[in-house]
Amino acid sequence: MNTNYTQHYMNQITATRVYSLIQISCYLLITSILFSCTKNDFNGSPGDAEVSVNIGMKYEEEDNKSRALPSQVNSPDNQVIEIPLADGKLLRAELTTVKKNRATTIVPVPTGMVYRVVVYNSNGSYKDQKLFTAGSEASAGNFILDGNTQYTFIAYSLGNERDPGAAPSTALSASTVILSSLTLTNTNNDAWLHVKQTVTTTTGQNNINLILKNKLSQITTTVDASTIGPITEIGAKIGGHYSQLLNIKLDDGSFTPTSTAQSRNFIFSNLGQSKLSSAPLIYYNGSSTPYALVISSLNAGGTRKTNITVDNFILKPFYQYNLTITFVTSGIIVGDLIWAKGNLTYNNGIYSNRNNPEETGYDYKLTDYWNYASPESVLLPAMNTTFQAETPAIQLPLNDPCRLIEGGLWRMPTLADFESLGNPIVVSESGVENSILNGTQPNGTGSSLTNTKDAAGYIYFTGKDTYSGQPTKLKFFAGGGLRGAVNYNIPQSEPDISTFRNFDVIYHASDAQEPNPTGGLYGVPMELRSYLYAPPTFLTLNENSDKRFNFLSQRYVHTELENDDVRPRRDSRFPIRCVKSK
Repeated sequence: MNTNYTQHYMNQITATRVYSLIQISCYLLITSILFSCTKNDFNGSPGDAEVSVNIGMKYEEEDNKSRALPSQVNSPDNQVIEIPLADGKLLRAELTTVKKNRATTIVPVPTGMVYRVVVYNSNGSYKDQKLFTAGSEASAGNFILDGNTQYTFIAYSLGNERDPGAAPSTALSASTVILSSLTLTNTNNDAWLHVKQTVTTTTGQNNINLILKNKLSQITTTVDASTIGPITEIGAKIGGHYSQLLNIKLDDGSFTPTSTAQSRNFIFSNLGQSKLSSAPLIYYNGSSTPYALVISSLNAGGTRKTNITVDNFILKPFYQYNLTITFVTSGIIVGDLIWAKGNLTYNNGIYSNRNNPEETGYDYKLTDYWNYASPESVLLPAMNTTFQAETPAIQLPLNDPCRLIEGGLWRMPTLADFESLGNPIVVSESGVENSILNGTQPNGTGSSLTNTKDAAGYIYFTGKDTYSGQPTKLKFFAGGGLRGAVNYNIPQSEPDISTFRNFDVIYHASDAQEPNPTGGLYGVPMELRSYLYAPPTFLTLNENSDKRFNFLSQRYVHTELENDDVRPRRDSRFPIRCVKSK
């Protein structure tokens, strides 16, 4: 046998054993810390046993064994379902089992939690009971029992400050006691915690550790609408919930749920943020039947969505879950990059990509028109500038607002990225391909011909959707530009007065301020580099006599003084289309 291999194998075994010993040691250490409340003064008579109870609680640990799950689920403890939405976004729902290290599985009960402990003799007859409040156990006192005697301790709680019910009858044995029913509603968000343990006392001071186990499920839902905007309204509920537990047996904590399942609402607070988490919700499904989550209403960033259903998640009793709902904007793959479907926008502190390219034009000038070459440190659209574009000069390197989108995966495209798209296909306002672009902005007064919101043509490149894989068009519409004084993010002149070639398709590129060494019409001369800017431009109307001309210029700029109004400057505002790696 190879000696080196044998030694490596033995080292692995040794390391595994050491790790296991560390785990066990940590578990024993934390358990001893958790249950270290030892009462030193004995209050009983000779031969008695004084028993103090130390309480903890736990949910079931995921055993990683396979269980029957719907086909969309990719692992027992990490269930993921994706649903395409009509607006081009994707709803991604991920249900995960809350994981805990073995050493930290047992946790202290929250201060103020009320729990009852009932003691029975070995023959099943009633012995004693006490109602405790976590953190104030001393007020209830310890149990005074017989020494060297076997007893059964049963503890139960609702997991909160509510009394779990009247003391059980002293005339009944534990096996025959039926507790009152339990109603699980938004008003009574009760858990059902239970433990039964047999203990043989010794004469003198005794300490027993009781670990309450939740017989129900707990689920916390987080809704992430960072790609949409701040959430001002939300309603979400979960189906398959049995709201009443009947015939609760004290002996083993078992019960019979009502025969009809209902839905239960999640409670959210702190509206106005783009990411919200609900209060933990106690839930009981009681079977392997998948449940349905329904987002009945959601208003985020001014966009309202209703009745979004996520089917086929399974929750098991005794487990603790986190459910994360994320609205994801899909993109378009062209070559080696994923391009956003719509332009970069900013709304109430949220940077995101719009759902479709038709959302452009002067209706969006305050949220989608970026003076990217401006030296302001915070990158916002329609920022505060002056007509004096030369002061201050363009500062290098420029910041990238695409990187401020949630997740930090997007960036601005470069000139080379635009080049890699190849030749565009031109579509007229009437939908005819390989025709002439009319230069109209679909959602603004951007038509240089009619100054109305007429049907708009566009250019496109063929790609495929990142989620469906289906062929789709990467569209660019005439976006135009805006230049002039802006105070407090409000343009001081009307768009039809301070426009820069609103009939062209113009987008920012992260390196578009770099000069062309040879200068001339399609570059920024070195002497003008400090304040002129030359983004990629799809020209539609040019200085040709027919006023209709289709052309892609990566560094189009006029340098003659008589064309001062139509050359881009450091404060010229154009849309940005973000990209990211596949």
